[in-house]
This record gives sequence, structure tokens and C-alpha cells, in this order.
Amino acid sequence: MQIGKTSKNKMAFWCWEIDILLAFATMPPKKSNKSAPVRLKDGLVLHRWILSLFGLDDLASLTKDLKDSKLEWWNEKWNSRYLGTLIDRFYQSDEIPEILLRKYDENIFRHTETISSKRHEKLRWKYFQYLSLLFTEIYLDRYFANKEKLLQDLNTYLTKLQDEEGGAFKDIPPFTLEELSKVAFWSATGSGKTFIMHMNVLQYQHYLEEYEKYDSLNRIIILTPNEWLSRQHEKELKDSWFWWELFDKRASSTSRKGFIDIIDIHKLEDKAGDKTVA
Repeated sequence: MQIGKTSKNKMAFWCWEIDILLAFATMPPKKSNKSAPVRLKDGLVLHRWILSLFGLDDLASLTKDLKDSKLEWWNEKWNSRYLGTLIDRFYQSDEIPEILLRKYDENIFRHTETISSKRHEKLRWKYFQYLSLLFTEIYLDRYFANKEKLLQDLNTYLTKLQDEEGGAFKDIPPFTLEELSKVAFWSATGSGKTFIMHMNVLQYQHYLEEYEKYDSLNRIIILTPNEWLSRQHEKELKDSWFWWELFDKRASSTSRKGFIDIIDIHKLEDKAGDKTVA
């Protein structure tokens, strides 16, 4: 599934059915047949960089105190119980101080309320889902606040990985501003990617408004592998209180501002036709 928007400040999100990780990396070039294959998990620069903001090198170190199912609930102040655990461990972090963690957690709560409002019960996030949402908050906040600074930080960290670890990182070229508009989630089947995607829409819209860039939003598109899944997404979006429509090539982008268009990939062609769009 892909969710994205097309405009001069375009941003795109992808959900892949593999494992749980926030991924952002330029894939290294293919090796010769004599070399060992490069594993994707060994080249996730954004994933490693976000962990470094917590002073950590691996995801296991971050999740070790977050797996208790009791933490999936919200407290009486409508903060997640994950927040208290993270503050206890990382409140001295210069990169992500307590006030920022609280801001991100409050955003996650507010968006969760939105997509839960028509459901029988409020959604509860597993620890890996919550971290996916937290990582997205961190990235989008820095992306919209100062893209150039984010680019510099990522490339500085990439150089550090290349110098200290080598491996797959050696073959990754410096990032460019254009590449910062693409973010991928590497997620297992059944891990709640659809709900994470709905939250990503709200997170993205929130930061567009916070940094006064909402007028740059053209349209949001969910690209599906077939029409059956398009219909399934219709139902899920309705339950999450979104404005949605199956893609109509005759509608203007201005009339659809704020809507989510759903289109299956078979309706995309090199040349537009009666039932396809270029």
C-alpha cells in the first residue's frame, strides 16, 4: 500500500509486509555474484539515526521495557503509559527532551481518538505500533521544521556509520533533499499497517498545518494492488472518519482537497485511457 500526495512538497509513505522497522535508506548498488547479498536491515540509515537520538544502537534496547500489554492503555491524563516508561529512561536526552516526547504522545492520542470515534472501542497500540507512530512524529517534525538541517544530520550520521561499521553503509551515497520526502515502514502481515497508515495521514496533515504548509497539499492517494482491496480500504477509511472516494480522473484536484483517493495499480498506465490514468 502507498499513501502519498503530489505537490511541490510531495511526501510519500509505504507499508511493506516484512517485519517491524521504520526504514529510510537508499539501497546500495547490487554486488557481484561473488559477494554476499546485502540485507536490507543492514542498511536502514533513518532507523539507526532515530535510535541514536535516544542514545541507542538497536531496536531491542528501546523496546525491552515496552512489551508489557498493560502499557497499551492511556492514563487518566490521556497520556500513553508508554510515555511514562520512555520519560523514565530518556528524560535527559538532549535530542528528544521530555517536553517533545509529551507533545508527540499527545498528538498520537488525539489522532487515535479521531480514527477510533466511530469504532466500538478505542484502538490500543502494541509497542511496535506506538514506536512506529512516535518515530513518524520525530521525522515529520524535523522534516517540516528544517529540511536542510535534517539532511545534514542524516548525512553526518551516515558518514559515522560508514567510518565505524562499513558493510552495507559504505555503498550508500549521501542523501538528497528530494529523497527525504519518501518514508517506508517495514511491517509484518497482520501488524496493523492499515491503522498505522490512517494515523500517518493525520500526522502528516497535522504538521502541514503546524508549519503553515497545508495549502501545498494537492491530493492524498492510496494505491492498492487490486479493486477488491480498494473496496476494503473504502470501509476502513469510513470507519476511521475520513473523507474518501474511489479515484475519478474527471475530478479536479482542487475539488478533492482533503479527500483520500483510492486507486488500484491496474488503472495506472503510461497513457491515459477511458478507465486509466497516466
